Amino acid sequence: MPSSLSDPVTLVGEWQLSRVIDDRMTGQQSKIDGLLFLEAVSPDRIRWEEQARWHRLAGDVDVRRGLWVTRDEDTRAWWVRFEDEREFHPWIPGEPVVHPCGADTYRGLVQGTPDRWTVEWDVSGPVKDYRMTTELSPCAVRPRRARWPEGSRLREGS
Repeated sequence: MPSSLSDPVTLVGEWQLSRVIDDRMTGQQSKIDGLLFLEAVSPDRIRWEEQARWHRLAGDVDVRRGLWVTRDEDTRAWWVRFEDEREFHPWIPGEPVVHPCGADTYRGLVQGTPDRWTVEWDVSGPVKDYRMTTELSPCAVRPRRARWPEGSRLREGS
């Protein structure tokens, strides 16, 4: 079923990022807060850049992550790719995706609306075992366009 997030171009802009990581191996929870920048560098290519602060028991650390969201020339389907262009997963909001990573498996889901959306990953295997939930909301409310009553005029000194 198509999602209102199906076209990632609708998400271009700055987003507030709030991420919770529940590590099932250690029993610890950590949080990441920061920004996600989505920039259209061409009609078929969007830069995904995260800049954030990871709050861990061992101390806070600055983190960044870069990805690409690109449209396939042949199928016209959108794909999320790592910074080095390797395929990560198809961009199909509302539908589960799977990404094998060595002996571990990432099971993900993107869902929401163009105003507020989430990215969830459930990662399991011999090396990793955690759940990561990222909530994304607009950095600033877009100003509503003023509607002036018909026939009104701006007065000097107003």
